Amino acid sequence: MNEVAKSEKQKEESIKKTYNLLIYLKMRQISKQQISLK
Repeated sequence: MNEVAKSEKQKEESIKKTYNLLIYLKMRQISKQQISLK
């Protein structure tokens, strides 16, 4: 695997991680709001 492809893959991975983290935080926020509504 050449360097360019490697760095592209790493970029993709970090974007995925960030995206997943954002979704996770959003879900947690929503569930917190639902709990406080009860």
